[in-house]
Amino acid sequence: MGPDPVPPQTMSEGDLAGLLRVASRHPSVQIYVFGSTVHGPHPAHDIDIVLIYPSSDSLAAVLEDLDQLPLAPILDLTMMTPVESDQSGFLGRSRAVRLQHVAPVSS
Repeated sequence: MGPDPVPPQTMSEGDLAGLLRVASRHPSVQIYVFGSTVHGPHPAHDIDIVLIYPSSDSLAAVLEDLDQLPLAPILDLTMMTPVESDQSGFLGRSRAVRLQHVAPVSS
């Protein structure tokens, strides 16, 4: 059993669906959400995303797809390799949540 979905402060169902489509097209890139988007307490003004990418080619491809989303202007991206992620402990410190475990805000 996976973790319970975390309700975001900002993402609508459409926003989340768009991000999930990008994630499904790029399974080698792990996408996490962090910050006020998932942990509040106040509504967020942006969507904090961390991309864990295995190669520069995979990163370029996912960035191109993210740039096509309507919510692209409010995405705040952090990017790192799996080694950088492991060494920094960023996911744990930021309490990042895997995109697939995020629940949309009801419209």
